[in-house]
Amino acid sequence: MRKETFVKKESKIRIGGKIINSPYIEGERKITLNDFADLAKIYKEKCWVICKGCGSFISASQKNKSLCYECLNEQKKETSNLWQKNNKEKARELTKRWVENNKELVKYRQKSRREKRLGLYIYYLMDNFDNVKYVGRSTDMYIRAKQHLNGHVSTTKDFVNSTEFKEIRFANLTNLINKKEQKGLEAYLINTIKTVDLNEDKEAKWYKKFDEEMKNNIDKKIWNMLKIKNMQEWV
Repeated sequence: MRKETFVKKESKIRIGGKIINSPYIEGERKITLNDFADLAKIYKEKCWVICKGCGSFISASQKNKSLCYECLNEQKKETSNLWQKNNKEKARELTKRWVENNKELVKYRQKSRREKRLGLYIYYLMDNFDNVKYVGRSTDMYIRAKQHLNGHVSTTKDFVNSTEFKEIRFANLTNLINKKEQKGLEAYLINTIKTVDLNEDKEAKWYKKFDEEMKNNIDKKIWNMLKIKNMQEWV
């Protein structure tokens, strides 16, 4: 579950096992995309410098604090070409090895993407008084949080951009309930929210067959967690 605490006007955001510290003054600034670390980088406090290559403004949070990404990539390309020119035999050997390893790497990445989407998250958009304003389901916690905070979800856009919005909380149900119980849980949520349009596919038809017996089989702790009166939407 994604947690948030306020210590000395500093927001500590836990998402995907990462902790990011960012300035936060209650009532003056809401959580934004800058509070989420890029998966491949370490977030640092924002400051700006001038690129020595092209003169544009760049963020000093990147490892190389003197060049923008375009100039840095160009520099790396020139260095790589020069090395290959002076080390032709070694370059051929490394290229051959890369081609062989890349096939395995592609398989690994495809498997990783599939495994990543096996997760089932229930999430809540909370206001400043810890009231749940919206509830949703997602298989990718990080992407879904970015979509909401960036205003790509029209239903929640106005709320997220308002001063009432506080945080998004996630609960991973994958390791807590089995697939049958997941189906029952989804069915319960969909059948108790009138604004949802069910697609006429096999999965949606299965939802309509949800019965009390399946409801009773759902883990009590999970069931109690979902007893929230002001659920308004299944995103």
